[in-house]
Amino acid sequence: MGEAARSLGGVVSYPERGIDRRYFGLNPEFIEYATEGRFKKTIVVLMGCGGLHSDSMAKAFVEKGAAAFIGWDNAVTAAHTDTTTTALLERLIKNRAEAVDAVAETMAEIGPDPAFGARLVAYP
Repeated sequence: MGEAARSLGGVVSYPERGIDRRYFGLNPEFIEYATEGRFKKTIVVLMGCGGLHSDSMAKAFVEKGAAAFIGWDNAVTAAHTDTTTTALLERLIKNRAEAVDAVAETMAEIGPDPAFGARLVAYP
């Protein structure tokens, strides 16, 4: 990763939430400036917290050609995102559902995160 790209992603943690684990995080500028090529007709699924707290990450992917971006609108527990993402991927891959429909069906079945109230959202 080049010097400019290095400042666009890195290790993130959440000590304010009492979480000791470290994760690798990216920001929208990483997608805009440090990725090459296009995400032609791709559906991007971001399992981590707050991927759609704002639409900046989603816009970065869509501007690079992604058909849709799916993410959480708030913090989400690991167990909930794992369960929900499994159900979502089944709808997207096995049932060949459109992103918006797959998200709506998944949320109707599983519901928001019980700890944080996060909901899975599709963009655009």
